[in-house]
Parts: sequence; structure tokens; C-alpha cells
Amino acid sequence: MNHGALTLDRLVRVSDDQESSTGAPAPAKRGRPRQAGKNEQILGAAQQLLAECGFAAFTMDAVATRVGASKATIYRRWSSRTQLLSEAISTLEWSAKAPDTGSLRADLIALADVWFAEDPQRDAIFVNLLAALPQDDTLHELYISKLAGPRAELVKQVLDQAAARGELATTAAVERTRGIIPGLVFHRLAVERLPVDRAYITSLIDHVVLPVLQRCAINA
Repeated sequence: MNHGALTLDRLVRVSDDQESSTGAPAPAKRGRPRQAGKNEQILGAAQQLLAECGFAAFTMDAVATRVGASKATIYRRWSSRTQLLSEAISTLEWSAKAPDTGSLRADLIALADVWFAEDPQRDAIFVNLLAALPQDDTLHELYISKLAGPRAELVKQVLDQAAARGELATTAAVERTRGIIPGLVFHRLAVERLPVDRAYITSLIDHVVLPVLQRCAINA
């Protein structure tokens, strides 16, 4: 038996017991820093790059330079530019649940409040991504799967709820109307260079979206 090791083990246990009895916190364990924090920094840098420089400038080298890390650090977390872009788009704070306020108008406004809350960086990303869609098939697929597709599904849920309440005669109109708000929002941001605030979205819903939905339901 190794009495030295046994004695050391006992000393460690006694020390731990004494520290526990006094309520003093145990010393912090040494180790690698939290990975989540670094990931958030990199994703934040990626989003800044998309907003300020556009999709063409979005490279692993550029993201690494912006965040002050090596390219190897980026590649350890994301194996490709596409994978990093996918997560950067996915973390733009989109609503993942359809509101159910009891009113179609209120539900649409609630969705719009989340999607189009005043955020200059997010607006710039939105404009830059849409502008680049025709030139890049991979970006187009990501945009559909991460943004347009989930949003269309939420709108469909809102319309289904409205139909169940009797506010709409049919939900067939969703296929005809899904591009109205994104198209007008893009025009306002990119062409008119005006903010998309709540007053604008409310006016859009009241004077364009709801009348079109009602007309489509009548003619369906």
C-alpha cells in the first residue's frame, strides 16, 4: 500500500470538507474557455460582414479577420462558408411560432413586429441577401429553407387560424399573396431607402394585404 498517496488523498478530502463547511466557493477549474461565447462572436462578425459588405465579400478569411481569429478557428466550428452562412442566417431572431390573438389583422401585425422590427443591421442583411439571390444557387436554397419557407409556413398557419374562426372563406390565397410583403419591404429598404417601421407595416396590412386576401378568398 502506498501510504504517501493515502495520506495525500485524506488531506485533499479534509481540505474539501473544511471548505464546504465554511461555505467558501471552490476554486474555478482551469480549462478551455466556453465555446458558446466564441461561436456567438464569430456569428456576430459574420452578420456584420453580411450587412456592411454584402454576400460577395462573405468569406471565411474575411470573417476570421473581422473577429480577430485564425481561419483554422473558424473551420473547426463550421466546415464550409455555406455552413457558416446557414447558421448566421438562422440566428437573425425570426419568430418560430404563429401568433393566435383571435384576429387575423392582429396576428399579421404581431408577425410583422418580430420580422420587421427596426434593426438597421438586419435590414441591410435582408437587402444584401435578396440582391444576391439570382447569382447564387446555394444562397437561394439557404434563403428558401431558412427564411422564406419558414415564414410562408407561419403565414399559412395564421391564415388557417383565420379560416377556422370564419374570418376567411379559404386559405388558398396564401400562394398568391406570400410575396406581397417581402417584395414591398425590399423595395422600401433598397429602392426608397426608408425604414420599415410599425406604421408602414400596419398600413401595408390594412390597405394591401387584407384587401388582397379578402378578394382572393371571394374569387377562389
